[in-house]
Amino acid sequence: MNQLLASYLDYLLHERKYAAHTLAAYQRDSTHYFAFLKTQSWKFDMVGLPEIRHYLSHLRQEGLSMPSMRRHVASLKHLYAFHVRQGHLKLNPFAMLAPSKGHVRLPDPASETTMEAILEHIRQGQDRMKIRDLCLLECMYYSGLRVSEVAGLTSLMIDRSRRFLRVLGKGSKERIVPLRPSTQGLMEQYVKQIRPQLLQQKTADTNTSYVFLNQSGTPLTPRGIQFLLAKMTHMQGTHLHPHQLRHAFATQLLDQGADLRMIQELLGHQSIQTTQIYTHVSTEAMLKTYHENHPRGKQKKR
Repeated sequence: MNQLLASYLDYLLHERKYAAHTLAAYQRDSTHYFAFLKTQSWKFDMVGLPEIRHYLSHLRQEGLSMPSMRRHVASLKHLYAFHVRQGHLKLNPFAMLAPSKGHVRLPDPASETTMEAILEHIRQGQDRMKIRDLCLLECMYYSGLRVSEVAGLTSLMIDRSRRFLRVLGKGSKERIVPLRPSTQGLMEQYVKQIRPQLLQQKTADTNTSYVFLNQSGTPLTPRGIQFLLAKMTHMQGTHLHPHQLRHAFATQLLDQGADLRMIQELLGHQSIQTTQIYTHVSTEAMLKTYHENHPRGKQKKR
């Protein structure tokens, strides 16, 4: 047992008078943590939030329940707090960890296969609104826009020459989102051909600057977009929530090696902690692929 752990356990036993079963749990959690630090070649006093989140992801992969993970966090938070009081450390990295709100459901991104099937089905359709619908889907799937952001797009937010959108996200925070060439082509076709036709309807709002309109010529609402997506995905025998397209956008970028900070900017997340959940999604997908395809992964646990 290393000295850092030994002095901590001695404090819990003789000064805090912890019960035997509580002391055993704290010793077990801390021993597991120090063993993990060793496998990663991390020093106890150099751990920060990224390392902590990596460790928690590791615990999740091991199948720990949320109560067990919360106990782990509590154990290690006390461990670091003790060494801060002893003057061995300046900061407790676990104190910066956001309080747990119970089980956090990981995003379920739309698969690439499903999305390609849906997009291709719409491309082959005869409906004059298919250009609008394809453009809507691509804005969410290829640019990561929220439903409310798609509904809120105005003509002034489109920069055709440099192929990007100025998106107004949560808290009225503006960000720049690049457009895929195919999305830009659909956008131009929709704006030049379909949108003018919609504005000729008797019920049309001819003064609106919103880009996406319904068949009556009035701005599409977020609820209207959700309805359209449900209708489009139902044709393929599936059901997708709009946010699953945004999840797919982020996860695919991460899988291709994109920097987490860059993904944070593209998604408009205020905190990097919100974006980091996609690292868990990517890891779970990797593990699933491994267990399904690798000969060793298929072996049953003994």
